[in-house]
Amino acid sequence: MPPETIRDCLVVGAGPAGSAAALEMARAGLDVLVIDRGEFPRFRIGESFLPRTKRAFRRLGVLDRCLALPHARKVGVEITLGDWRHGPQRYFFRDVYGDGDKETFNMARVHLDAMMMQAARDAGAEVRTSCAINEITQLADGDVRVQTDAGPVRARWMIDASGQATAVGRMLGQRRYHSFLRNVAYFEHFENVIRPSGPAANCFGLTIADEGWFWMIPLDDRRTSVGFVARESLHRSLDVPAERRFRWAVERTPVLRERMANAVGPEENRVIADFTYRCDPFSGPGHFLIGDAAAFLDPVWSTGLTLGLLGAEQAANSVIRMSQGGSAATERARHNAWTKRITD
Repeated sequence: MPPETIRDCLVVGAGPAGSAAALEMARAGLDVLVIDRGEFPRFRIGESFLPRTKRAFRRLGVLDRCLALPHARKVGVEITLGDWRHGPQRYFFRDVYGDGDKETFNMARVHLDAMMMQAARDAGAEVRTSCAINEITQLADGDVRVQTDAGPVRARWMIDASGQATAVGRMLGQRRYHSFLRNVAYFEHFENVIRPSGPAANCFGLTIADEGWFWMIPLDDRRTSVGFVARESLHRSLDVPAERRFRWAVERTPVLRERMANAVGPEENRVIADFTYRCDPFSGPGHFLIGDAAAFLDPVWSTGLTLGLLGAEQAANSVIRMSQGGSAATERARHNAWTKRITD
C-alpha cells in the first residue's frame, strides 16, 4: 500500500487570497493543495479595488493577466448625500502622498477569481473545486488532518482562506461580531446606470442615505455593480421582501432614482450579510487565517481584497520560512501581530 501523501500546505478556499497564497508557496517549491467547496466560474461580491491592490497584483506577477480581463479604471471616490443636499465631494488617488499607484481598477469577481485560481495552478499548486471540508480532525504544527468530500488530507500546515465560511474560526468558536457594524447588503449588476461624470468619471460612487448607504462600482464599459447597505435593525423590521429591498431603497433616494432611471437589470436583488467580525487569534498550531476567514471589516472603503492579498503574502511566507527550518512560534506571533494591527 503506498504511503499517505503529506502536503507541505493545505489551502482552504480558492478565491483570490487562497490562490495568491498557493501561488507564492508553489513558486517556492512547496507541495500545495487548494480545496474549495464551490465551483468556478462563480459570482462573488467585492469588486472595488484600491491602488495597493494593484501593487499586490504586480508583486504577485499577475497584473498583466488582470488588465487583460474586462475591467473599469478607478481614479478615486465621489461621495454624495442621497437627496443632493450638498454637491458631491470627490477624492482622487492622485492627491495621496507617496510614490505608490495613483489609480487602480474595478472588476467583476467572476473573472478575477477564475484567473487567480488558474495562476495558482500554473505555478504548480493542485486545485480541487467542489471539494468541501467535512471535519478538521487535527491542528498541530507539522501535522494537520482534515476530512473532505474527496477523502482525508494531511498537510504540515494549513492556510484558511475560506472567506465568511471561516472554517477554522467556526470550528474553534473564535468568530466575534462587532456589536454595531451588523449590516445587510442588497445588490445586483445593471447596464445603463448613469455614472459620475466630468472630473469624477471613473470614480467609485458612494451615496449616503438616512437608511444606509449605496455603492456604485463600474465593472467594465457597460455593467455597474450597485448595492444598498442597511443596518440589521432595518433588515429585521422592513415589511418588504428581501429580494425587493434594493428597488425600495432606490425609490426613496433622489440620487439613485436619477442614476438608475434607465438602468437595465434584474428586478430582484441578491442579499448578503456583511456583519463585521474577527476570528482572533489569527493563527495557531498548524494554521493561519487570512482574508475574510480572519476578519471582515465594514466594506465602505473597499479594503477586503487588499487585506486578503496582503494576508496571503504574510501567511505564505511564514509557511515557506517554517519549511526551511524557521520557528513556528515566531511565525505565528508575526502573523497574529500583523493581522491584529491592520484589523484594529
